[in-house]
Amino acid sequence: MLYYIFSNFIIFFIAFFVLKKNKLKIIKLFSAPKEEHNYNKDILPLGGIILIFIFLLNIVSFSSEILICLFLIFILGFFSDTKIVNNPSVRFILMILVIISFIFYSGLTISPKNFPVIGKLMENKLFNLFFLLICILLVINGSNFIDGVNNNLNFYFFYFNIIIMFIKYTYQIDYDYNLIFFFFSIIFFYFNHKNVLMFGDSGSYIVGFIIAIEIIYLTNELQDISKYFAIIMVIYPCYEVLFSVIRKIIIKINPLYPDKKHLHLILIRKNNYNHFRTSFVINLFNFIIFLLGLYFYKDDIVLIFLILTYIISYNIYHQFLSR
Repeated sequence: MLYYIFSNFIIFFIAFFVLKKNKLKIIKLFSAPKEEHNYNKDILPLGGIILIFIFLLNIVSFSSEILICLFLIFILGFFSDTKIVNNPSVRFILMILVIISFIFYSGLTISPKNFPVIGKLMENKLFNLFFLLICILLVINGSNFIDGVNNNLNFYFFYFNIIIMFIKYTYQIDYDYNLIFFFFSIIFFYFNHKNVLMFGDSGSYIVGFIIAIEIIYLTNELQDISKYFAIIMVIYPCYEVLFSVIRKIIIKINPLYPDKKHLHLILIRKNNYNHFRTSFVINLFNFIIFLLGLYFYKDDIVLIFLILTYIISYNIYHQFLSR
């Protein structure tokens, strides 16, 4: 455990030292944000770079296919942060190619067991591939969506790893790399809260990919865990994407382009741009849903009820704030 704390501390210490000495040069690399983030204009999207170095320090904890995919996703996000790839449609296509390559290279599938609604369809390899691709894309892009307020994504990543560690501890599964992310979130909280560092596209893409494959691997390995529990664990970023896409299609605008109608962006304006209050309120509700999902992680009926409750609550709250 001390090694994971130390490795995170060293990376952040080096990043802070380099940033302090070369901040103006680094700022020039990243032009003004192209999306509505509500961040300080001088905050730097270096979360992805820090995560990559943390992976390198703990390389033995990760498989080669995961590391390769993480690096490719990081490059794609970095190109987005630096405006090298500025077109969202191009980024989306490139992301699809990276994820499909990872699925084929790793042999990853979603187990059809304990998924009664589409269990038969999941036995079809093509449908399984398509469903898996959609799931991973939703989590990655959803994580990027919710990274528009200080520590909103970080809070979510933090308690996600707490829940996963509890599950793994219960089943006596090694959770070393979840400890890495746990301590990363604690240290990153300070730098993000102080408007020094943010995830950026590279960081949020990496976090989304980690969350997606973690919950897929875990529910494949532990067959008595309901697949609806997996939905509970990723419902916030995924529903953020689905809700946004449906809303934009209805009003006839391109769903790949950002706008200011996401829940966290509406709420932060209502909170007079108080980042901590906004991210805390959103994630307190999410954490309650997580805990209830954890308590009933084998009960399909209760989990479906929680999913519906979340969707209805999200819609009502978004409608209320939008008035």
